[in-house]
Amino acid sequence: MASASQLSHLPHQAFIGIGSNLIAEGFDNLHLSLSAAVQQIGCADVAVAGQSSWYVTSAVPVSDQPDYLNAVLDIRTAFEAEQLLDHLQQIELQFGRIRTVRNAARTLDLDIISFDDEVIATDRLDVPHLRMHERKFVLYPLAELAANWRDPRSGKLADALKAECDAVDDGSQKCRLFAR
Repeated sequence: MASASQLSHLPHQAFIGIGSNLIAEGFDNLHLSLSAAVQQIGCADVAVAGQSSWYVTSAVPVSDQPDYLNAVLDIRTAFEAEQLLDHLQQIELQFGRIRTVRNAARTLDLDIISFDDEVIATDRLDVPHLRMHERKFVLYPLAELAANWRDPRSGKLADALKAECDAVDDGSQKCRLFAR
């Protein structure tokens, strides 16, 4: 994780969802692949300030895909939101991400969950992530890392969003801590 001095010159805070259910080429398992991706995110304009635990989660929507490994990162960046998106998509490509059909299995998925306290709606980017309130694979690690983060759309805290998601879950969204 970045030091306080490394973070001080980076004006924006973002939470990034990271996950995968296919092992990227050159790695022995999902955890090693995703840990390498976390290292790739850091650069002169991006620093990782914190990370949640890893969670084993089922695919959403339910399918016959293998389980995912997911976490949330707290980052600081000098990039604006769409520049950050470009940076993250470049890393996805480096890890073999091929965009075919929506919700397909993938070697790496990096989503901007939030960017400062902004609501962003462009052709390329919706922040906060539009479906985050429905997805345990986002809410469990986000609530662990930043329980008091407030969704600028609903005004609800991450912990409250997690509790609401749990209350309406029909049991189809598996989400448990990853044991190494």
